[in-house]
Amino acid sequence: MSQNQPDRCSRPTTAAAPQGATVAPPPLASSLTGSAKVEYEAGKTLYQLKDYANARIKFERAYDLSSDPRLLWNIAICERDLARYKRVLLLMRQIRASQNALLNEQDREQARSVEADAQKYVDRVRIETREPGATVFIDDELVGTTPLQEPALVDMGMRRIRISKPGFKEHIHTQRFEGGADVSLMVRLEKEYHRGRLIVRAGPNDLIALDGKVLGKAMWEGWLPSGGHTLRITAPGFIAHQSEVLFKDAQTRNITVKLDASQASGPPAWLWTLGGVALAGTAVLGAALIFEREPAVMGSIPPGTVQLSFGGVR
Repeated sequence: MSQNQPDRCSRPTTAAAPQGATVAPPPLASSLTGSAKVEYEAGKTLYQLKDYANARIKFERAYDLSSDPRLLWNIAICERDLARYKRVLLLMRQIRASQNALLNEQDREQARSVEADAQKYVDRVRIETREPGATVFIDDELVGTTPLQEPALVDMGMRRIRISKPGFKEHIHTQRFEGGADVSLMVRLEKEYHRGRLIVRAGPNDLIALDGKVLGKAMWEGWLPSGGHTLRITAPGFIAHQSEVLFKDAQTRNITVKLDASQASGPPAWLWTLGGVALAGTAVLGAALIFEREPAVMGSIPPGTVQLSFGGVR
């Protein structure tokens, strides 16, 4: 394709065509009208400014309004300058398949030549997986769902392939493609489990229970559904331990518990109670005996009379 301004369909004529010859259609600048012409002229201006991305948008808009297949050439030239060779290749196939009278065999032959040239910069990638119904993206552009009926066209360079399906872990694969080659990728999707792994270590005689279910003694290890769970560890003569354990997907939690000795591990409570009562009775009896042994104190003040003396004001 020419590197010049994308108006390759402009074909000035200076003489009447011979009888029986195909008459060339008027150039785009003359045949387009209304909004289609405005978009086309804006696209030409943007292309001259090397704003290829926005020029492509304007040419596409002009094509949508006019359905003139010659605008596909202009779109393809913008895609080439954006190094998007896969789209160039697809546009050339579209031109070759078109039966529009504005295109002739010369146009289709040129499209065939450009398509062959663009294939040097595009890989044909066959993506396979054992899981049907998985969605395939390349550089976040939707390719289709598995099984893919034909190889995906991938521009040369570093590309990101993403495959996803509900119930499976998303697979992301980054690879450099060299262009002009056939590539096969076999992808194995892994099932997605919403669970976490718990490891509990306790004393040799400690009983481990989770969510009300006894699991064993001393140590337990296993997988649990993601979310919250109640862990309880008990042993005779020790204060029970209880805590909430929260899991995220694929998270591993290590928990070590050391129980504290209970106050109840000393003499029985009833003994303290009875002993207290007995001691209290003994104390009362002892006090009575002591007080009885003390002799009566005889005073000099007459009975029933109390004399108080505070003295004067200080």
